[in-house]
Amino acid sequence: MKPQIKLSAQILSKLEYLPTAEGRSCEPLIDQESTQILIQIEKDLEVFEPMGWDQRRMVMIKATADRQFKQWHGSPWFWFSSSHFDDYHFLAIHNQGVFGISISNKPKRFLREHEQEPVHHLVEELRHFRECIRQTIDWILSDGGEQYRKWMADYMPKKYKTGLILRQKYLSIVGYSTEKRQLDKEIESILLRSKPIKLQRMTLGIYIQYWSLCYRYLRNYEVFKTMTDEEVFREYNNLVGRRLTVV
Repeated sequence: MKPQIKLSAQILSKLEYLPTAEGRSCEPLIDQESTQILIQIEKDLEVFEPMGWDQRRMVMIKATADRQFKQWHGSPWFWFSSSHFDDYHFLAIHNQGVFGISISNKPKRFLREHEQEPVHHLVEELRHFRECIRQTIDWILSDGGEQYRKWMADYMPKKYKTGLILRQKYLSIVGYSTEKRQLDKEIESILLRSKPIKLQRMTLGIYIQYWSLCYRYLRNYEVFKTMTDEEVFREYNNLVGRRLTVV
């Protein structure tokens, strides 16, 4: 039976409005007392194996959210992930929608001389998160995670699930369009041709063609059908960290 884990959507929403030096609220800096709670959360999560290049340990919890919260923030399912490097500690909280923050005890960027990062006292908020995380961990450990996995399989919408899935099962859910099949062939062709040319130079035109092809495959937006490769590149390359100028 699922325990009464009441992750507060109201507390999550409050964190979005914490001021920072950049005016953004996605990376609030916390004081020493709050950091101690954050470190306790790290220790609680040590029952799980670390994942990824930053060795995060994580758990997913569903918030008790009303319709307005879901309209503004998307999924009520939230990943809580934590890690540290030396004396830098963070707790990242995000869903598969538009909500995402990273609470840490040190700023992630160099501050300009005139900037001063606000420091927040989030003891009560972090205690609430820790209690929800501990309850979830106890539930998982009670039977090796069987009930937790079944609960997520039964109640989590398919679009919010991540992980490996059999191709046949995936295609039975999302279908398989002619455009997608053609992209598969073109991607496979690129992979076969690219193996022996690791050190070859690439013209900007070919780069745009390959970049656009891969981005179309990744996103599969309907609008792509009416756009050229160069138009896709101009419109979307800055969204993934590329800032090349096409002349």
